[in-house]
Amino acid sequence: TVTGDDITLNATEDAIMIAGSGALAGSNNYATSNVAVNLVGSYSDNDITNTVEAFLQDATVVANGNLSLTADDTSKIYSIGGAIVVTISTGGTSGNGAAGIGATTATNDITNTIRSYISNSKVNQGQTNSGNVSLTTTSNSDILAIGIAASASVTESSTTGGNAGSLAASVAFSENTINNTVGSFIDSASVVNVGINSSTTETSSLSVSATDTSRIQAFSGGIGFSLASGANSGAVSVGVSLAYNTINNNT
Repeated sequence: TVTGDDITLNATEDAIMIAGSGALAGSNNYATSNVAVNLVGSYSDNDITNTVEAFLQDATVVANGNLSLTADDTSKIYSIGGAIVVTISTGGTSGNGAAGIGATTATNDITNTIRSYISNSKVNQGQTNSGNVSLTTTSNSDILAIGIAASASVTESSTTGGNAGSLAASVAFSENTINNTVGSFIDSASVVNVGINSSTTETSSLSVSATDTSRIQAFSGGIGFSLASGANSGAVSVGVSLAYNTINNNT
């Protein structure tokens, strides 16, 4: 049995994860006949999984003042990824080729359980003087993901009849997910009595609330530049950016 005036139980989670990944590659080839190829990539996998609870379990509590149970989560993931590749191939008389491919990928996930609750407990049972009873749960999870991939490829044949081919490709991808369980409750096996506040002589109140304001911000970009110079030349550049975001909370 716990007896007191104002009784407060607080559970707070403020986990912060900052992740940065990057890759850089470059080459400059000069030969009679040559092919230059560069591949570069970066990857990060970031996860936060926590349980944040303020609760009474199998308890007997007499609060002459207010009883407050609060669970609060402000988990954050900041993820920044980048990949840059530059490929140059020049001087070939019979044929030149240059290819540069860059990719950056990030997976960010927050899966927390945040709850305030009273289970199989008796609060102010049989008491006529008691304060307010409040159960408050708040989730403010946040993911910020930035991914940029850039590639440049340049090839040049030094003869008028030479062949030249150039390929530049870049891909930026991020997958961001928030799957939180956010709740406040009093189960059916519990007894919670709200009477008269002895300090104010007013009727006390019972408050049960759960709030979720989770947010995902994702920015991604893919840039490709390709240049080929020769009698028979071809140049291809591709830039792709993708972001897949999901908030699937249970409140």
